[in-house]
Amino acid sequence: MIEKNLEMRGMRRKEIMDYFLEVHNGINYQVDVGEESFVSLGSITIPATVVVFRGEEEYVEEAIEKFRLRFLSAGG
Repeated sequence: MIEKNLEMRGMRRKEIMDYFLEVHNGINYQVDVGEESFVSLGSITIPATVVVFRGEEEYVEEAIEKFRLRFLSAGG
């Protein structure tokens, strides 16, 4: 059993929660979505939320990969 924490910046907590409601958490892993906070980067303030994945390593890694693909963004 493993636990991995991801700090997601630039996405609102609601967007993250909506994603997990759509994919219906897997039986072999658990996800906890923390409270939304805000991080200041110079004059910009962005939302930040910690997402904790727990479970068997293979299922957690697969869930994280799909999650990251969904929220992949490019700067510019």
